Amino acid sequence: MDRFVNQDDVVNVTAAFEENDVEYVVIGGAAGMLHGSDHGTRDIDLLINMGLRNLVWAASALEALGVAVDDPGKLGWAMTRHTTRGGSQLDVLTRTTGPGGTHLRYDDIARNAELVEAGDGVLVPVATLDDLIMMKEAADRPKDHEALPQLRGLRQIQEALSSLEQPTPGSGDDHSPGLTHGDDNDFGFEI
Repeated sequence: MDRFVNQDDVVNVTAAFEENDVEYVVIGGAAGMLHGSDHGTRDIDLLINMGLRNLVWAASALEALGVAVDDPGKLGWAMTRHTTRGGSQLDVLTRTTGPGGTHLRYDDIARNAELVEAGDGVLVPVATLDDLIMMKEAADRPKDHEALPQLRGLRQIQEALSSLEQPTPGSGDDHSPGLTHGDDNDFGFEI
Protein backbone atom coordinates (compact mmCIF):
# COMPACT_ATOMS: atom_id res chain seq x y z
CA MET A 1 0.00 0.00 0.00
CA ASP A 2 1.51 3.30 -1.10
CA ARG A 3 -0.16 6.12 0.79
CA PHE A 4 0.77 9.13 2.84
CA VAL A 5 1.26 8.71 6.58
CA ASN A 6 -1.16 10.55 8.84
CA GLN A 7 -1.10 11.44 12.52
CA ASP A 8 -3.12 8.35 13.49
CA ASP A 9 -0.48 6.13 11.85
CA VAL A 10 2.24 7.79 13.92
CA VAL A 11 0.18 7.43 17.12
CA ASN A 12 -0.46 3.72 16.48
CA VAL A 13 3.17 2.91 15.71
CA THR A 14 4.73 4.97 18.48
CA ALA A 15 2.20 3.74 21.05
CA ALA A 16 3.35 0.17 20.38
CA PHE A 17 6.99 1.22 20.78
CA GLU A 18 6.17 3.13 23.98
CA GLU A 19 4.22 0.18 25.45
CA ASN A 20 7.24 -2.06 24.83
CA ASP A 21 9.77 0.40 26.33
CA VAL A 22 11.73 0.68 23.09
CA GLU A 23 14.42 3.37 23.01
CA TYR A 24 13.70 5.22 19.76
CA VAL A 25 13.44 8.66 18.18
CA VAL A 26 11.09 9.63 15.35
CA ILE A 27 13.11 11.05 12.44
CA GLY A 28 12.43 11.80 8.77
CA GLY A 29 9.16 13.07 7.35
CA ALA A 30 7.09 11.86 10.31
CA ALA A 31 9.27 13.96 12.63
CA GLY A 32 8.70 16.93 10.34
CA MET A 33 4.96 16.30 10.50
CA LEU A 34 5.05 16.22 14.31
CA HIS A 35 6.86 19.57 14.26
CA GLY A 36 4.08 21.03 12.10
CA SER A 37 5.21 20.39 8.52
CA ASP A 38 2.55 19.55 5.97
CA HIS A 39 5.11 18.02 3.60
CA GLY A 40 3.81 14.48 3.06
CA THR A 41 5.70 11.29 3.82
CA ARG A 42 4.97 7.70 2.89
CA ASP A 43 6.72 6.07 5.85
CA ILE A 44 7.51 6.44 9.52
CA ASP A 45 11.23 6.40 10.29
CA LEU A 46 12.28 5.32 13.78
CA LEU A 47 15.93 5.46 14.81
CA ILE A 48 16.43 2.89 17.57
CA ASN A 49 19.12 2.00 20.07
CA MET A 50 20.79 -1.12 18.72
CA GLY A 51 21.44 -2.74 22.09
CA LEU A 52 20.27 -6.39 22.10
CA ARG A 53 17.62 -5.84 24.79
CA ASN A 54 16.20 -2.89 22.83
CA LEU A 55 16.13 -4.97 19.62
CA VAL A 56 14.06 -7.61 21.44
CA TRP A 57 11.66 -4.92 22.71
CA ALA A 58 11.44 -3.45 19.19
CA ALA A 59 10.58 -6.92 17.85
CA SER A 60 7.76 -7.13 20.43
CA ALA A 61 6.48 -3.70 19.36
CA LEU A 62 6.52 -4.77 15.71
CA GLU A 63 4.67 -7.98 16.53
CA ALA A 64 2.02 -5.90 18.33
CA LEU A 65 1.66 -4.00 15.04
CA GLY A 66 1.15 -7.24 13.10
CA VAL A 67 4.72 -7.60 11.82
CA ALA A 68 6.31 -11.03 12.20
CA VAL A 69 9.94 -10.81 13.37
CA ASP A 70 11.77 -14.13 13.18
CA ASP A 71 15.12 -12.79 14.43
CA PRO A 72 15.29 -9.60 16.54
CA GLY A 73 19.02 -9.39 15.76
CA LYS A 74 18.15 -8.52 12.14
CA LEU A 75 16.66 -5.26 13.44
CA GLY A 76 20.28 -4.29 14.22
CA TRP A 77 20.97 -3.96 10.51
CA ALA A 78 21.18 -0.38 9.25
CA MET A 79 17.52 -0.38 8.16
CA THR A 80 14.62 -2.79 8.02
CA ARG A 81 11.32 -1.96 6.30
CA HIS A 82 7.98 -3.22 7.57
CA THR A 83 4.29 -2.85 6.79
CA THR A 84 2.04 -2.78 9.83
CA ARG A 85 -1.36 -4.43 10.10
CA GLY A 86 -2.88 -0.96 9.60
CA GLY A 87 -0.95 -0.48 6.35
CA SER A 88 1.68 1.96 7.63
CA GLN A 89 5.14 1.74 6.11
CA LEU A 90 7.67 1.66 8.93
CA ASP A 91 11.44 1.91 8.58
CA VAL A 92 13.41 0.86 11.66
CA LEU A 93 16.94 2.25 11.52
CA THR A 94 19.99 1.85 13.74
CA ARG A 95 21.87 4.59 11.93
CA THR A 96 21.19 7.50 9.61
CA THR A 97 23.28 9.79 7.44
CA GLY A 98 25.08 12.68 9.08
CA PRO A 99 27.30 15.49 7.80
CA GLY A 100 30.11 14.47 5.48
CA GLY A 101 28.73 10.96 5.06
CA THR A 102 29.15 10.10 8.72
CA HIS A 103 26.73 7.72 10.42
CA LEU A 104 24.60 9.00 13.26
CA ARG A 105 23.25 6.53 15.77
CA TYR A 106 20.45 6.66 18.32
CA ASP A 107 22.53 8.37 21.03
CA ASP A 108 23.60 11.13 18.62
CA ILE A 109 19.99 12.16 17.97
CA ALA A 110 18.34 11.11 21.26
CA ARG A 111 20.48 13.50 23.34
CA ASN A 112 18.67 16.49 21.81
CA ALA A 113 15.28 14.89 21.11
CA GLU A 114 12.11 16.65 22.19
CA LEU A 115 8.97 15.02 23.57
CA VAL A 116 6.12 15.94 21.25
CA GLU A 117 2.47 14.94 21.55
CA ALA A 118 1.64 12.72 18.59
CA GLY A 119 -2.06 12.68 19.52
CA ASP A 120 -4.28 10.91 22.02
CA GLY A 121 -1.93 12.11 24.77
CA VAL A 122 0.94 9.98 23.43
CA LEU A 123 4.26 11.79 23.98
CA VAL A 124 7.00 10.61 21.66
CA PRO A 125 10.69 11.45 21.31
CA VAL A 126 11.24 13.39 18.09
CA ALA A 127 14.44 14.68 16.50
CA THR A 128 14.80 18.44 16.94
CA LEU A 129 14.26 20.64 13.92
CA ASP A 130 18.00 21.39 13.90
CA ASP A 131 18.88 17.68 13.84
CA LEU A 132 16.17 16.93 11.29
CA ILE A 133 17.44 19.70 8.99
CA MET A 134 21.01 18.45 9.41
CA MET A 135 19.98 14.87 8.50
CA LYS A 136 17.99 16.00 5.47
CA GLU A 137 20.87 18.18 4.24
CA ALA A 138 23.25 15.23 4.67
CA ALA A 139 20.94 12.78 2.87
CA ASP A 140 20.90 15.21 -0.09
CA ARG A 141 17.96 13.57 -1.89
CA PRO A 142 15.40 15.48 -4.00
CA LYS A 143 12.60 14.75 -1.51
CA ASP A 144 14.75 16.14 1.31
CA HIS A 145 15.49 19.31 -0.67
CA GLU A 146 11.72 19.77 -1.12
CA ALA A 147 11.11 19.48 2.63
CA LEU A 148 13.97 21.74 3.78
CA PRO A 149 12.43 25.20 3.14
CA GLN A 150 9.39 24.41 5.28
CA LEU A 151 11.50 22.85 8.05
CA ARG A 152 13.75 25.92 8.09
CA GLY A 153 10.65 28.13 8.27
CA LEU A 154 9.31 26.10 11.20
CA ARG A 155 12.67 26.46 12.94
CA GLN A 156 12.56 30.23 12.41
CA ILE A 157 9.06 30.38 13.91
CA GLN A 158 10.17 28.18 16.82
CA GLU A 159 13.13 30.49 17.48
CA ALA A 160 10.90 33.58 17.31
CA LEU A 161 8.41 32.07 19.74
CA SER A 162 11.22 31.04 22.05
CA SER A 163 12.59 34.58 22.08
CA LEU A 164 9.12 35.89 22.98
CA GLU A 165 9.13 33.68 26.06
CA GLN A 166 12.44 35.16 27.30
CA PRO A 167 12.24 38.26 29.53
CA THR A 168 13.92 41.38 28.18
CA PRO A 169 17.21 41.95 30.03
CA GLY A 170 16.90 44.79 32.52
CA SER A 171 13.16 45.14 32.01
CA GLY A 172 12.38 44.03 35.55
CA ASP A 173 9.38 42.22 34.11
CA ASP A 174 9.91 38.48 33.92
CA HIS A 175 6.71 38.17 31.91
CA SER A 176 7.52 40.78 29.25
CA PRO A 177 8.00 39.25 25.82
CA GLY A 178 10.40 42.05 24.92
CA LEU A 179 8.38 43.20 21.90
CA THR A 180 6.04 46.12 21.83
CA HIS A 181 3.60 47.47 19.29
CA GLY A 182 5.51 48.86 16.33
CA ASP A 183 8.54 46.57 16.66
CA ASP A 184 9.70 44.94 13.43
CA ASN A 185 10.43 41.25 13.15
CA ASP A 186 11.84 38.82 10.59
CA PHE A 187 8.40 37.94 9.27
CA GLY A 188 7.70 41.34 7.70
CA PHE A 189 4.78 42.37 9.86
CA GLU A 190 4.38 44.74 12.76
CA ILE A 191 3.67 43.54 16.28
